[in-house]
Amino acid sequence: MLERKVNAVVLRSVDYRESDRILTLLSPDCGKLTAAARGCRRLKSPLLSCSQPFCYAEFVLAPLMGKWTVRQCALKESFYDLRLHYPRLTAAAAALREAEAAAPEDQPAKQLFLLVYCALSFWAYAENPATDLLLCFLLKLLALSGYLPATTRCGVCGQSTYKNARFDADLGALCASCGALRGGIPTAPLTLEAMRRMIALPEQDMKKVALPGAVRRELLAVLPGYYLHRTGRGKELKGLLEGLANMEARPE
Repeated sequence: MLERKVNAVVLRSVDYRESDRILTLLSPDCGKLTAAARGCRRLKSPLLSCSQPFCYAEFVLAPLMGKWTVRQCALKESFYDLRLHYPRLTAAAAALREAEAAAPEDQPAKQLFLLVYCALSFWAYAENPATDLLLCFLLKLLALSGYLPATTRCGVCGQSTYKNARFDADLGALCASCGALRGGIPTAPLTLEAMRRMIALPEQDMKKVALPGAVRRELLAVLPGYYLHRTGRGKELKGLLEGLANMEARPE
C-alpha cells in the first residue's frame, strides 16, 4: 500500500481509544474508505477540524499495519450552517447513513460523491425544505443503485400512468389495469411526474426542489416502502420523513 491523497466527505466518525477516531470517507475516485485519525480529539490536533461528519477535506492517507491512517488533512468545507437547523441536520445525517450503505469500497464513486456533496451544500446554504431535498436525494440514490422506480409508465406493461395510477413497493408506478391486479397505493400523476423530474434533475439543481403539499404527502406515503423493499434498509425513514415534514410545517 502506497500513501494516498484523496478529496473526501466524512460520512461517519466513531470515537476510538482516548483521543482517536475512525473515519468513514467517501471519495469520488476511491469510493468508501476507512481511516484512523490518531490523536484528532486533542484540542491542538491538526486533524481535529476534518474528523467530523459532513466535513469535506483533502486527506493524506498513509498505510499502517494494512490499514489507512490520516497523516495530514486540509479542510475545504465544513457545511457548518446545516448544524444550526435541526430538520436540515437530521435530513443530512440520514442521507450520510444511506450513502455509506450504498457506497462501493475502494472503487470510483463520482456520481454518488457529487450527489452527497451537492445535497450537503443545499442543506447548509439553500432555502428549500429539508424534507423535499431528502426525498429527492433518496430517489436519486435509488436510481444510482439500480433500483429506478417506474414513474410515468407502468412498471408491468409500459402503458401511461396518467389516470388512476397506483404505486407498487416492488415496481413503482402501475397503470389502472395492472394496479387493479397487483394493488398498491393510489398516486396522482403530478406526484409521479415529480418523481421522474427529481430523478432526472442534475445534482447541481437540487436546490430547485420545492414540492406542493399534496405531492409531498403522497411521496411520504409511497417512497419509504419502495426504498425499504428494494434496498432492504431504511426502516426508520418513514417516521423520520414524516417527523421532518411536521417540523417544517410549523413556524420556527
